[in-house]
This record gives sequence, structure tokens and C-alpha cells, in this order.
Amino acid sequence: MRNIVLIPDKHVLFKDTGIAIATFVGGVLQLVALTLMILGGLAHAEDLKELKLYEVGRFGELSARPNPQNYVVLTVPDIDTLIPVLVKERGKRFTPEEVKEMRNNAASIVLTSSEAENMKQARERRR
Repeated sequence: MRNIVLIPDKHVLFKDTGIAIATFVGGVLQLVALTLMILGGLAHAEDLKELKLYEVGRFGELSARPNPQNYVVLTVPDIDTLIPVLVKERGKRFTPEEVKEMRNNAASIVLTSSEAENMKQARERRR
């Protein structure tokens, strides 16, 4: 004979069925958790890729990635030159947090140290 379990909201379940449902739901929840971990890992897989020469992207994303070749991530245009222009237009200084956000979101390119130095020198000559 099956045991009947009364649930407070007045639904009636057979105990065997309840165990099967609980086991099924537990399995589904584990599957969902595993899927989210995998998808989360894939979303962060890009962060683990080594920088490639001449790669472009946001400064914050590029500079956070592994850089065994010691490449330089250079903002284009030069964010340090752009900020004073933006301050003048805005009429007041940016907070350190705002400057950090602008730098992290700035378009950038990955260069060798000699190429980056050449570009910096060319920028200085144009000023």
C-alpha cells in the first residue's frame, strides 16, 4: 500500500511519487547549475586568452589578459591627451573613478614595446 502525504496547501501526493519528483527536480537543478557554470566559464574564457599582437579592444579588457610577450596596450586616441579636452568641454574635473572608467573603456591596440614607444614619440611631436 502506498503512503499518502498531505501537504499544507491541501495537495495530495503519493510518497513514492513525491520522492521521484524531488529526485527529478534535484537533478534538474544540478543540471541548471552545471550549465550556468559552463556558460560562465565560456564567458570568462576570453579573459584567459593571451594577448595577440595588433589585437584591438577596450583597454580594461585587453590589459587584464595574460601578456607573456610583454606587449603594450595603447589607447587610440591617447586617453591622457583626450581627458583634458573633455574636462575643458565639461567645465570641471573628472573623479578618479570616472577617469578609470574612461581609460578601461577606451579603444586600444596591442603593440610591441618599440612600436608603442614610436607611437608615443610621434604623438609628442604632434603636440
